[in-house]
Amino acid sequence: MNQTLAAGRVSFVKRRQFEIKSLAHHRPPEGDGGFDIRVIEGRVTLQPNGQVAGHAPPARFRLFTLGELSQQPPTEWLIERLIERGSLMMLYGAPGEGKSFAALDWALCVATGTEWQGRPISRGAVVYVAAEGDRGIVKRARAWIQEQGADDPETFFIVREPVQLRDDTELNLLLTQLDGRNIKPALIVLDTFAKCFVGGEENSAKEVGEFIEQARRLQVRTGATVCIVHHSAKKKGQRAPEERGSSALRGAMDTIIRLAKDKGDAIRIDCEKMKDSEEFDPIFLRMKVVEIEGTDLTSCVLVSADADADDGAPSAECFDALRALLAFKDGCAQSGDWWRAIPTPNHEELPETTFHRRRRALVEAGYVEPVEGQRGAYRVTQLGAATASYLPKGAKGSSHPTPAATATTP
Repeated sequence: MNQTLAAGRVSFVKRRQFEIKSLAHHRPPEGDGGFDIRVIEGRVTLQPNGQVAGHAPPARFRLFTLGELSQQPPTEWLIERLIERGSLMMLYGAPGEGKSFAALDWALCVATGTEWQGRPISRGAVVYVAAEGDRGIVKRARAWIQEQGADDPETFFIVREPVQLRDDTELNLLLTQLDGRNIKPALIVLDTFAKCFVGGEENSAKEVGEFIEQARRLQVRTGATVCIVHHSAKKKGQRAPEERGSSALRGAMDTIIRLAKDKGDAIRIDCEKMKDSEEFDPIFLRMKVVEIEGTDLTSCVLVSADADADDGAPSAECFDALRALLAFKDGCAQSGDWWRAIPTPNHEELPETTFHRRRRALVEAGYVEPVEGQRGAYRVTQLGAATASYLPKGAKGSSHPTPAATATTP
């Protein structure tokens, strides 16, 4: 079933589109050949003598040398320096502070290939389990699509009901749906943990551990990043509260991201755990109200906390970043190399979020552009080269002429 939006289309996956009957484990009486009939991840399999027909027993407890493990590929990012590919992660925060907006923002960025706050994206299919109901998500998606001017998100799928992950039948049904539609998700969002854990005791390490084991199974089976959206505990004293329930959840996560309201209307995103990579600097966002075209509806999208803070012209500090990029051969460099080359008054490394804001401002002004076919690489445009040579150091580029027609790329 499809729902057509004003600026795009969101596809809905209905989890019980067709009936799948679970066959209870049945062992025939002795003398009939010794076959077992089992349902494994939604498929009926015949197992002679306890083994899957045509398959060797799975290899377990394999021994690796340090050299063999060192040959593993480096970290791959779903959203650069924010979300790792194929990981198990948690986004948590207090109710009503915007964590579902953040999860949806990430999901739609991945599904459409749209950069998130200046960070490159590895595009892929997304499955969003809207366990608290799909009523609000459609309106939010419409606002996001309109604000971004994004393409039709054909690879963004919504499950309209909770998936009780501890129940094998429920998980198998979801996996069968993915197989039936040939969907290979890069990201699966479970929003929220509580709704996908109905009947479980959140403070029980045993029961939370069962949920984690199934979430990890979902992650391994699909190869997707599984993002669990969770509520924080009630605040006690001055210390910021952690997530609600057993610490087993925190211990099992590869990445933990906390979202909370900050000063004024700012929303702060902090990395509390990044198991195999460096934790990112705090990110500050705010809600922007969007009037949805063709309706009398409004919703919100997340934007940078300092978006629209001035007249739209890049700041003097942005032009310092532009000159730093110009210093590279052909005015072209990988994003990380460019970031580290930008000078600062105290000679300390420029905060990563500040770099992303400056880079985005330069791209939007037409002074810098991504290099096609080179992920994470940027180069100075003809306009940017002419502007940098025209302006004195520390000047702001809001009133300069645009001699792009006579400029040449360095």
